[in-house]
Amino acid sequence: LEDEYFNLKDNLSYLKNYFKTETIKGLGISDESYFINAIASLLKYAEDTQKKTLNHITKIEKKNFSDYMQLDESTIANLELLYPIQTSGDLKATVFAVINKTLTAMGQRMLRYWLVNPLINAERLQARLDSVEYFHNNPIITDDTAEFLNKIYDFERLSGKIGLESANPKDIVLLKESLITSLELFKSLSSENLPERLKFLTHIENKDKIDDFIAIVENTLKEDPPAETANGGYVKDGFNSEVDDLRNTKFNSTKILKEIQKRESSATGITSLKIGFNKVFGYYIEITRTNADKVPDSYIRKQTLANAERYITQELKELEDKILSADDKLIALENQIYLKLISELKQYIPFIQQIAQNIAEIDCFASFAQTARLQRFIKPEITRDNILEIKDGRHIVVEQLQDNFITNNASFNTKNGIFHILTGPNMSGKSTYIRQVALITLLAQIGSFVPALKMKFSLVDRIFTRVGASDNLAKGESTFMLEMIETSNIINNATNRSLIILDEVGRGTSTYDGVAIAWAIIEYIIDNIGAKTLFATHYHELIELDKRYKSIKNYHVSVAEANGEVIFQYKIESGGTDRSYGVHVAKIAGVPEEIVKRANEILGNFENSDKVNTKKEKKLKKIQPKKIHPEQIGLL
Repeated sequence: LEDEYFNLKDNLSYLKNYFKTETIKGLGISDESYFINAIASLLKYAEDTQKKTLNHITKIEKKNFSDYMQLDESTIANLELLYPIQTSGDLKATVFAVINKTLTAMGQRMLRYWLVNPLINAERLQARLDSVEYFHNNPIITDDTAEFLNKIYDFERLSGKIGLESANPKDIVLLKESLITSLELFKSLSSENLPERLKFLTHIENKDKIDDFIAIVENTLKEDPPAETANGGYVKDGFNSEVDDLRNTKFNSTKILKEIQKRESSATGITSLKIGFNKVFGYYIEITRTNADKVPDSYIRKQTLANAERYITQELKELEDKILSADDKLIALENQIYLKLISELKQYIPFIQQIAQNIAEIDCFASFAQTARLQRFIKPEITRDNILEIKDGRHIVVEQLQDNFITNNASFNTKNGIFHILTGPNMSGKSTYIRQVALITLLAQIGSFVPALKMKFSLVDRIFTRVGASDNLAKGESTFMLEMIETSNIINNATNRSLIILDEVGRGTSTYDGVAIAWAIIEYIIDNIGAKTLFATHYHELIELDKRYKSIKNYHVSVAEANGEVIFQYKIESGGTDRSYGVHVAKIAGVPEEIVKRANEILGNFENSDKVNTKKEKKLKKIQPKKIHPEQIGLL
């Protein structure tokens, strides 16, 4: 935005005027410049784009992010929370797509927010898990809740349209019906066994305000009004006598004219008397010449024909004016009533928005319960001990795409180490495994049940991932540069309560440089951070580190060999491995047999070279554990 949006003096005056207050402290914010400029610039930008005052924004809420885990852009992308890593990938192959069983637009938006803002407040997280458990253990109640939710429209957005004065009559009636359904849902969930969070969500302190809103709408608008106001027809019969009169005139003019004709014929004794209409004279009474002597003095001659005379009366002239102008007058009057209605309904927006938030949260809980039943998820257990224990964990997305997904355990504690070095060949499941550990942890901390047989964990304050990169040509960054930028972010922000996932760090440069950097990073995390870490690598030299640090444990992906063939078993086992099976991977990837054969010959020469192996061993023995500062490895 232009600089004019951030003039402190103007913004302070703007906020006082907008909220009609003498001091902004009453709004629950400080008088520091960044608060004032942030809020005022947002409001002014919204007003400029919407071309009207934002009457529905009535308060400022300051978010306390100390309760939420901050996920960086890289982690959100690497874990495919909202979008697949491949731009052409299937949107269904994302975490959000798998867990999203919400039935309202409000619930869907809240679920997306929860997914990228996990909780780090144990009390709030336990409240979520208990609410999900209630629905999970009561499938009949969950199904009944789903029936209610299916009838609820996006009244969070609809209330915003009232504030912007862009809501049509159909919107308001849908909002009213959704509120009625919401109250019915809250009533259906009244139970002594209800968890505290659900009790809070279903108890409405300002129910009388919602009742008033419903009553006003029901008294003013028809049950099924048109979506547009241009042609009227939405004000309820009986609400306004003038509307009723004009509507009666508009739709019953033929009947009214026939009644007048019958009455005048009876009064004059002229049985042939009839009422007609033309564009020149409007409505008229036509009487044949043979009955001319019976015409009352009150009739005014208007036109003479060969065999008849045409007359008008004062009553007929007034009725003509009424009939011909009824449509325009009716539309104008209904519009006037509608604008007054919109103005009156604005005061109820804050109460409606609160119910919308409550419905969204209930929708998320029911969604988590439904996913848990369908996918065999379990409730994770929160502990104060700084551990992470997962039994028979699964990757939430990959298991949807594969039959007979192989489960794996993960154990971060004093006995099994807090730093796991994972070795094994490509395509053996290393990346899937390390991602699934991060995803199970993240799911647990948004309040969802998790894809595992059992889980016990202490809350992590951050989840960091570095799981592959590609050149960012637009920014002039190579693969290795991106590796180091992302790794630097982790090193600078992780704590001993964090979970770090590192995949093939150092592969973007030469082997010796890569090993050196990876080795130094591991030592730095152990000595200076102490975070629970999964480090997948092809650098087999790194498995030597478990002999130097008690907190490091080696793990590998098991591989079976039979008749010269390699079978990946996708099972994580203790201990390291010094084989990569790269030639085998090349073979199953379709590399020509001639190349595969020659590669095996060259590999055999390397493996049989005592000089090479001896040289490597001597070099490794010379490396001593040492605290490495970030500036020494070029990460700061």
